[in-house]
Amino acid sequence: MNLAHFEDINKNMTVRIENLDTKPIVIFDDFYTHPESIRNTALSLGYGLSVRQGKYKRYPGQRAFISFWQENVISHLIKIYSELELNFQHLLSRVQKQPLTFTIMNDSLKDIHPEQRVPHIDNDTSLIGVVYLTPSNFCEGGTAFYRHRESGISYLPPIPSLEIGNLMQEKGFDPFKKKDYVNYIKFLMYSGIEEVAEETKGSTGLGKSNATWELLCFIPMKFNRLILFPGNCFHSPFYEFNEI
Repeated sequence: MNLAHFEDINKNMTVRIENLDTKPIVIFDDFYTHPESIRNTALSLGYGLSVRQGKYKRYPGQRAFISFWQENVISHLIKIYSELELNFQHLLSRVQKQPLTFTIMNDSLKDIHPEQRVPHIDNDTSLIGVVYLTPSNFCEGGTAFYRHRESGISYLPPIPSLEIGNLMQEKGFDPFKKKDYVNYIKFLMYSGIEEVAEETKGSTGLGKSNATWELLCFIPMKFNRLILFPGNCFHSPFYEFNEI
């Protein structure tokens, strides 16, 4: 395991932005200098050894962790966000240190519940970074972003805005109560779940719009691609698999 490779960023990477309503999705292609080494490290880890009851239990696939903080990577991303004049660099300056988390999509996908397939948000995470390490000849699927049709919501801030507060009150939720905000988020996520369950058989999420969700943007999987996006946007990994 060469942890130095996790800090070695390709100086010739390409950077582009996809706008999700008013929120930027930043895409970095050819991100790492030694992606094969990082992939080999990821494959050497033990997956599904520790099933945590909170944070990861609803996510498709199995997880493995390395207790390592990418100081150089974070500093570089802050610099890029500043150069791009994006409005999230202040969040990157208040990063909470977390271990590196790896996800493998394996046979465990056959057991995922419909609630794991709906568009969701990560309300405790300002920015999410996903690096794809699947080799190019096996790349399929990616990350999808959605808008909830009835409410018109694609992004939920940590604290309800006036507009969202009004929408909450229309559905009988109190915008001044944190528990009600959490329950409202779940209400949005699981609305139309029967339809989602039927339409996502053999996949980890919605690959197209339906009556409840509008597909706004789809970022395809690509080897050594990093995508950075606000965790509060409705999103889902999209990957097709054989349920048999």
